[in-house]
Amino acid sequence: PAMLRETRAAGVPVALVNGRLSAASVRRWTRWPALHASLAALLARFRLLLAQSAPMADLLRVLAPAATVADPLHVGDLKQLRGAAPPSDEAVEAIRAAVRAAPCVWLAASTHEGEEAV
Repeated sequence: PAMLRETRAAGVPVALVNGRLSAASVRRWTRWPALHASLAALLARFRLLLAQSAPMADLLRVLAPAATVADPLHVGDLKQLRGAAPPSDEAVEAIRAAVRAAPCVWLAASTHEGEEAV
């Protein structure tokens, strides 16, 4: 939360990529209105929400404040894309242009043993 607060204060856009919440996390975050409000405030710090499944995108639509967050998109589970067709040259260039235009790019990644080999 602190990094998200600081990036927002600095005007740096942040995206949640391959986002998901476990059922247990959803239950915890939504058990009390104050926690649900905290989750909504946390999600509001992201300019872009990319969910790994259509049901998760739907859930993020419910949990995220619509006025402050772009509509969550379902892009698929990025960890399952191994062997998929490579992106088009146009898509790669569009991503490169977006990264070049950003004031800075940070990557906060979470991986598990064995995923680095993929």
